[in-house]
Amino acid sequence: CYRLGGEDVALIALGDTITVTGTIKNYGGTIEFIAGCSLDDRIPGENEAPVAPTDPKEIVDAAFALEKGASLPYMATLTGTITEIVTLYDEQYKNITVNIEVEGTDGKKIIECYRLKGEGAENLAVGDVIAVTGQLTCYYKPATEDKPELDKIEFNSGCTFVPATIED
Repeated sequence: CYRLGGEDVALIALGDTITVTGTIKNYGGTIEFIAGCSLDDRIPGENEAPVAPTDPKEIVDAAFALEKGASLPYMATLTGTITEIVTLYDEQYKNITVNIEVEGTDGKKIIECYRLKGEGAENLAVGDVIAVTGQLTCYYKPATEDKPELDKIEFNSGCTFVPATIED
């Protein structure tokens, strides 16, 4: 269920029974509900939905330990400094893609915030400090004849931000 949306999506845990509405397609050998599918019902299993750690370093380390294509089993919020505007603000879709460096990662663990939304997204700039909320994924796309392999940690599409307040 690719980019599953819905009110209780953050509560989903292993063992739950879910009902989903959407379009099904074969994507490179994987049968999936495509983006835009929605969670209609959730019957909890015996497991509790995982809760995100409170330590940002623990969240970042867990994200960078993900296998290719895997996602953390919880929504996370990380505060970071914008290091790059990857894709300029899109007026039609009201989003922007930026890279952030999370404090304490010494610049080596950059996270892409894919199609980031929020009030003031059109004004974001390199150096701004924002708090991003969403699901972290190890996005992977194998190399093709005309494109190199793509392997990065990202907040999935649909992530949101607010300007961060830094305490001294």
